[in-house]
Amino acid sequence: MINETQEYSKVLKELQEYIGEFKLLSHEETLWEFRKPLDLINSNKILNGNLKLVYKIASGYSKVFNYDLLELFNVGVLGLHRAIKLFNSTIKIKFSTYAYNWIKHYILDFIEHNITNMQSLSATVNDSNFDLSATLIAVEQPKMPLYSEILNTSEQEILKLWIYDGYSAVDIGKFKGITLRQVYYTQERIKNKLKKRGRKYVLEEFN
Repeated sequence: MINETQEYSKVLKELQEYIGEFKLLSHEETLWEFRKPLDLINSNKILNGNLKLVYKIASGYSKVFNYDLLELFNVGVLGLHRAIKLFNSTIKIKFSTYAYNWIKHYILDFIEHNITNMQSLSATVNDSNFDLSATLIAVEQPKMPLYSEILNTSEQEILKLWIYDGYSAVDIGKFKGITLRQVYYTQERIKNKLKKRGRKYVLEEFN
């Protein structure tokens, strides 16, 4: 048992050292990479530049659910891959904020699919009245401005599904019960409204 613990600690330390070798990309540096053709070289640069974010998120959920950190980290990297593939660099939002939600989604989906007995999870967090949704809310979440000053309720809902949850236009249409053309029209209207209002309506975390 001691040898297994030592081996795990060694692997964890190696991972931390590996992540530490890569510079955390700034918002401007990330956008610069996205403006290039998204090939293996610059997509890996974006990936490596955000591994610290994956580790931070995985570490947080590992503590909450007493789950294997290395396993959650690997799942989180898959979420980061997905974020890189779907990110729209023309939208005024930090990639790190967008990626956060994909990483979180992949990790939580993995945890939920691997937890078959809620009582065992309750014992893990030492709470017989364990509430999964309450626990998820307790984990730090990014701020998600929906620009209620300039967008109507329907536009805010589509903004959330589109930018923060990463749904495709097709999926948004199915979820909202509207045509694909209506989704595209609403997305363009959202972009135009944000552009007309200028940078003062872009909150600090997206600057």
